[in-house]
Amino acid sequence: MKRKVIAVAAAFLLIVSILLYMTYQKNKPITLTFGMFAGSNWDVPNGESYKIIDEVVERFERKHPNVKVEYVSGLQKSDYSEWLSQQALKGNLPDVFMIRSNDLSTFSDIGIMQNLNSYIHKDDAFDKAAYFTPSYQSGTYQKKQYALPYESVPTLMYVNRTLLEKEGISLPSDDWTWADFYDICRRVTKDTNEDGALDQFGVYGYGWQNAVASNGATVFYAEGTKATLSDERVYEAIEFTRRLEELNQGMTPTSEMFDKGQ
Repeated sequence: MKRKVIAVAAAFLLIVSILLYMTYQKNKPITLTFGMFAGSNWDVPNGESYKIIDEVVERFERKHPNVKVEYVSGLQKSDYSEWLSQQALKGNLPDVFMIRSNDLSTFSDIGIMQNLNSYIHKDDAFDKAAYFTPSYQSGTYQKKQYALPYESVPTLMYVNRTLLEKEGISLPSDDWTWADFYDICRRVTKDTNEDGALDQFGVYGYGWQNAVASNGATVFYAEGTKATLSDERVYEAIEFTRRLEELNQGMTPTSEMFDKGQ
């Protein structure tokens, strides 16, 4: 009987020890490191890049009192890729980190990025439809999701209706073509004060990448390992932007000119 009591007491103590250990493991202090750079991936001014992160960190720490999130501030985008590579070589990568869009395939290939597919499939609350589709796909490499979008900056084209009205040009319809676009630019581009230099231009900030996208092509194939520069649609896009630039007669429109309505 005495042995039975001792055995029961030992089992009870073991269970208590296990529960105490589990409680400790659940509540023991944890430090998560987070890597990020200042500003925007697209060089769009963002004076609140840290403010957003700080609010998310505060909310996360409030939900998980035993977790402390730390990050290095002040890293510029131009220095971030090298800094991240150095941390990888030192075996000191942040637990979670931002990834520049043009670094995704490289860092995925060398194995420093975690494949998120299994986590996504297990999480019933996760909904990829909540993301802007092109942004979500930008974190995919070889059919594996290595990153999730932090922010989305879509490319938009603005039309200066005042300028078109001044030149007697109708606002183009939704199904306008490159030929329509070129014709508008040709008619708008001129020397309005007759001093021998162009001072009004048809388009500002429209590069060959924009033309590639509008022609239904991409710079890289879906798997991200091969460029599409031999694609006829890419050739057409580059040729189109070359013709647009020729209208400017060697001059380069500036953002200041755009702001002034030129």
